[in-house]
Amino acid sequence: MLDKEEIKKLTKKGMEKAYLPVPSHGGLKTARFTLEDVQQCFKQPALLRDLVYLVGGVAVHGKGNDVDLVIRGDDLSEPQREALLFRLYRAFGDYFNIPYDMTPKHLHVTFNNYGPFTDHVLLYHLAIVPSEDRSIHEMEAMKSVSSNGEWIVYGYGSIDAIDLEGDEITIDALKGMWEEMQKTPKKYWNVMNEHGGVQVGEILPEWNGLKTHVDEKGFFVIVKLRKDIDAARRIWEAIHSDNEAERIKSFSIHIEYPGGVQNCTEKVCDKNRCWRKITKARFLELSFTRNPANPLCIFKPAF
Repeated sequence: MLDKEEIKKLTKKGMEKAYLPVPSHGGLKTARFTLEDVQQCFKQPALLRDLVYLVGGVAVHGKGNDVDLVIRGDDLSEPQREALLFRLYRAFGDYFNIPYDMTPKHLHVTFNNYGPFTDHVLLYHLAIVPSEDRSIHEMEAMKSVSSNGEWIVYGYGSIDAIDLEGDEITIDALKGMWEEMQKTPKKYWNVMNEHGGVQVGEILPEWNGLKTHVDEKGFFVIVKLRKDIDAARRIWEAIHSDNEAERIKSFSIHIEYPGGVQNCTEKVCDKNRCWRKITKARFLELSFTRNPANPLCIFKPAF
């Protein structure tokens, strides 16, 4: 039986080797399919079914004291339902300036597998949307950084890409946000869990050779978790969980718009869709999340 030290040596040796080659079935000389053709083939959104309906007083009378939604998604998995509710609650709270924790009191959601039985307005389809990033991502070994017993993670808190909510925070907006952040006390560089009310960590300006900064990709952050509260301890455990549904591996940034939304955003369209480009932003907090608006905003724990 291998002891722990031998396993470590073999693991390190394996990480230093190149990845196994990926041969082409039948050889490349007679290959029929090119990368460009396959990307062209899968460039359009694909509609799966109608999903979210507005019902109740707002749909029937044009106004009401609360908002009722029916989601034809009773067959969705629990993580998918949580992600969907998170998106809807966050969009509703941001638009109507309602705290996230208070949105369920105003936005009522019912899941079923049939859809509405009354007058309604269809709000969302369930669809698969092509990725804006069509570049080839080369695999590389994860960089190992010693944490010296601290609970440290690092990665991109925001990336200049259109997210699942149809927003794009530009690099210029992130640069301006970061410049303003550096002028504020570091005690306001808060890190939360799912945009809740408990601070579970803080953003560090630099640590062990790494620096929080904005580059051509986005806002790279180093986060140190607290070790004195159970809320942070549970997050640290979830970061290392073997259960994919329970694991936390993503960031979500919460911003506000200096001078109002109209002064900080613009509508942009291409031949496939429209989205909201955010040109100015002010940092409010960064959160750990299982349901990121931008799936590319993932982090790595230091070892």
